[in-house]
Amino acid sequence: MKINHFLPMMLCFCFLLNTVGCDKAELQKLVVDNQPVVPRGPALSCEDCPVDDCCCAVQLVTGSGVSFELCGTSSPNVITTPCSDTWGNCPISGFLLPYSLNVPPDLEVFCMPLGSSFRIKSTSGSGTGTVRITCQYGQGATISEDVNLPGQGFFYIDDDCIISDHCPL
Repeated sequence: MKINHFLPMMLCFCFLLNTVGCDKAELQKLVVDNQPVVPRGPALSCEDCPVDDCCCAVQLVTGSGVSFELCGTSSPNVITTPCSDTWGNCPISGFLLPYSLNVPPDLEVFCMPLGSSFRIKSTSGSGTGTVRITCQYGQGATISEDVNLPGQGFFYIDDDCIISDHCPL
């Protein structure tokens, strides 16, 4: 009697192990290259941001062919590379988001939590230009900050999605 119940349970258990083991095999392969990770598919939109986050935008104002990365975004649906830094007393943590803007007025959207900080930094091969950043994208009058690239800048987003180049902490 014990053998009759044992055999079907073992077959079922082996089948489940095989199914679960095969599902993860492709995901567990490590891909190593030195190419920057870029978002796939359609560009991020404000609707992709978590409900309580600010919808931010970075726009090329002057120049051409600028490449940069944002560290501290909350856009995990686009990229899952973690990033952290410090800026005075303001901690920066979130995700690394690489972008390239080619000609004005090229623009990309990203998400930021309220009361958080982020860094923008040129990447290798970056052109020269000025980008304008706001975290009130899609609203009427917006407050923005400009960054000259190549270079870097640090910014704080308050509880009203207002961007500032001052760490209030």
